[in-house]
Amino acid sequence: YWKGHVYSYAGKILLAVNPWRKVDIYDRPHLLRFLAAKTQGADPHIFATAAEAHRTMLASEKSQCVLISGESGAGKTESTKYVLQVLTLAGGSSAGTGGGGARQQQQEGCVADQIMLGNPVLEAFGNAKTLRNDNSSRFGKWIEVVFEGSTIVGAGVKTYLLEKSRVVGQIEGERNFHIFYDLCAAAAAGDKTLQGLGLCDASGFASTKACTRAGTRNDAESFREIRTAMDKMGVDAEAQRSIFSGVTAILHMCNIEVGEENDFDGNSCGTVDVKGGSIQQAAKLLQVSATELKEGLCTRIITTGRDTMRKPENRANALLCLQALCKQLYSKIFERVVELVNAAMRVGGVERKDGIEGRRQKQVAVLDIFGFETFAENRFEQLCINHANEKLQGHFNGYSFLQERALMEAEGLEVQSSDFVDNGECLALLEQPGGFQATLDDVCKMPKGDDKVLLERLATDKMLVASAHLVIPKKKNGTFVIRHYAGSVAYTADGFCERNKDILPASAVALMQASKDRLLSTLFEQIAADSVAATALLRGRGSSGKAGKRSVSATFKSDLNGLMDLINASGPHFVRCINPNRHKQAQVFEDVKAVEQLRCGGVIEAMRMARASFPCRYLHDDFAGTYVPFLCPDVSSALPARSKCLACFKALRSTPGHFAVGKTLVLMRREVLDEAERRRGQVLYKHAVSIQSAARVLTARSLLHRRRREREELQNQSFCILKVQAVLRRTKVRLQYMRMVSIARATLNHDWGLPKKMESVPASIARISGSGVGTGVELVKTMLITEIEPILSDTGGDTEGETEGSITARTEGSMSSDTEPPSIASEDETGMLDRLRSMGIGEQAVGHVMWVADSAGGVMSGSVQYPAHEAHEATAPHDPPRIDGLVPLRAGRVHWAGYVLKSVCSIVMISRY
Repeated sequence: YWKGHVYSYAGKILLAVNPWRKVDIYDRPHLLRFLAAKTQGADPHIFATAAEAHRTMLASEKSQCVLISGESGAGKTESTKYVLQVLTLAGGSSAGTGGGGARQQQQEGCVADQIMLGNPVLEAFGNAKTLRNDNSSRFGKWIEVVFEGSTIVGAGVKTYLLEKSRVVGQIEGERNFHIFYDLCAAAAAGDKTLQGLGLCDASGFASTKACTRAGTRNDAESFREIRTAMDKMGVDAEAQRSIFSGVTAILHMCNIEVGEENDFDGNSCGTVDVKGGSIQQAAKLLQVSATELKEGLCTRIITTGRDTMRKPENRANALLCLQALCKQLYSKIFERVVELVNAAMRVGGVERKDGIEGRRQKQVAVLDIFGFETFAENRFEQLCINHANEKLQGHFNGYSFLQERALMEAEGLEVQSSDFVDNGECLALLEQPGGFQATLDDVCKMPKGDDKVLLERLATDKMLVASAHLVIPKKKNGTFVIRHYAGSVAYTADGFCERNKDILPASAVALMQASKDRLLSTLFEQIAADSVAATALLRGRGSSGKAGKRSVSATFKSDLNGLMDLINASGPHFVRCINPNRHKQAQVFEDVKAVEQLRCGGVIEAMRMARASFPCRYLHDDFAGTYVPFLCPDVSSALPARSKCLACFKALRSTPGHFAVGKTLVLMRREVLDEAERRRGQVLYKHAVSIQSAARVLTARSLLHRRRREREELQNQSFCILKVQAVLRRTKVRLQYMRMVSIARATLNHDWGLPKKMESVPASIARISGSGVGTGVELVKTMLITEIEPILSDTGGDTEGETEGSITARTEGSMSSDTEPPSIASEDETGMLDRLRSMGIGEQAVGHVMWVADSAGGVMSGSVQYPAHEAHEATAPHDPPRIDGLVPLRAGRVHWAGYVLKSVCSIVMISRY
């Protein structure tokens, strides 16, 4: 609870503790997670219970109901909202994924929206602030969400026991119904739709001034939500105006002061000043005259034969008539609001159907009703509420406890002893002929029947006195005690008869029928019909003219029996709401109060019964088919299923008394089933490992074969690529070689013109070599012949006339030949320099020779550009040229040709010097 975990399971019962604060477990992701789950699972949540009810309805094709109970402030109203949120989303999403046209899906979505829109309207008219809760439902409601298949087709609301006595008075610290304060706050905020209603602050009306605030509730904002919801539900502006006028008229009527005066005979009678502001405003809103309103309150209609007459009432009766009119008018307005909500939720006129089509329609219903109540002073309303809870507890007992005993007896098993006490005797006291309700109705029918007569009947009736659940205190204090399942409650008899009669004088009925407001004038048609029927029976005798109708207790008993018929026809899902403290504070948990509520909800007794019983049960065939192959595989398949089940328990070595094998069922405790599942899981695990191993082997082999094929394909592709690259490289190198051979031949065959220019060159040659001109010429010729001729002759002579293919084929072998290069190739640069020096060439000239030779080698390899002569002449003798990424030539003829070409270029440069 301290960490926000407000839900828990007690068997099949969901326990919901009101956190009195916001917790982050109700957002849409949480809702979708529980809705998508296949089973209810171990995570307790109101979403899980609602989703399980929806899944069970679809799987079993049987209607389901979620029964939510708890005391005021326990969170029943919020839990109901969450259940409806799950159902509308489930029905809406199913509609979206199913067939049907766009119009049908729009209608189905509209139904789901209308269901949620009805909540704020019903809360405004039926909820109020109490000492235990700022938003307590003061009526019980049964909300049906009707499905056809998995799609919502409609919904409906039935209400029970509206606490209409709250309209005319509340205890200190409590408020009237929310709608009164919403109207006052909206009018103060300047809402134009409420102009002319004569509204002021809630503290200005007698029925709302006791308490005007309800925690953090914003009354003006709530009224805007109500108006928006009504607009979306299709409630027209005229109907809304009539409803708000009737509610406001009640506020003004509660402010009417009833005085006292003497009539012509000197008898005291009640009176009202027709010029008073309250009666004038009330009459205006009810669309009657102030005089008619006065007559309706201060006189009563007496029927004698076919004639009727009015007789003044005394002040006390006039006040009772005023209060009765206010309560009955609000009750009828509330019923009309419920009708409008139901009409909105039956979009397209969808109604519950009979026959084959009706059997296809199933429902998930939610019951939100008062929990068991006991106060310092308990009156007629508390008895009705506790009667309803007694009835629901009887259903819970029948479903959980008595059903368990009947099952044990049907299976031929020994019934476990339990101290469980059935509440059937208490229900008999309240409902059976001659019981409490029957006695109360008899007293109310007596001419002089009142609360004192009721107490006398309770103390003297032999049948009632014999009941152990009714106690009459020896000290006469106007109370009697009924021993309910949740504890003894002392009820104050004062007002029982009057509230059970709930009489509205015929004069007040006639007043409302005379209203010119179309909606308000039709609210009392049923009461008028009952009055006419009663008058017909009493014709010929003097009567008080009181409208005849069934008593409140008789009506409530009939409604409660109808409710129980609906519950018995549905699969129940129980939710028990717990109020952790009486201070409406977060992070406060009162253990004693929680245990008291668990006891009142029957949870403690349910747990005691579950511990002593067998919660896990299987059919013989199902249990044998599930566990025999794993627990005792050697058992003969010819044995009966019951014998196989016994063999399984023998193999498990289960403790006697922890399991039972009946005529058709196998029953066991949770620990026995857990052990069987553990053994079964071990066997399944071994088989699963074997299957996984085989699957992995097949997968690995398949992967190996696939990779081998890929590698072979890649190798084939790589071989082809390498072949292409080899041809390209070979062609490129061959072309380079051919260019160098051509250059070398051109150089060799070039007429250098040395004899013709000898007259200008000798000085340079002599200056370089230090010898005569003839010696320089001989040196050039000797180097050309000795260096170049062997290389060119090695190519096989002249290549002219050969094709490129023949040259490539002829040279391919020589390029890859392992023969050593001629001796001239082994001569390094040092030897070449020594030869130049031996010929008398100076050091500066030698440096230029090497510079030119290196540049020529780069030019021939294609990796450097030979600089212009001017750039060369401007360069220092020993500065090498810039060579970017020089790629050395491969060993072979090309290298030799490059080397020879270096020599040629060097000799040419020497000649220039």
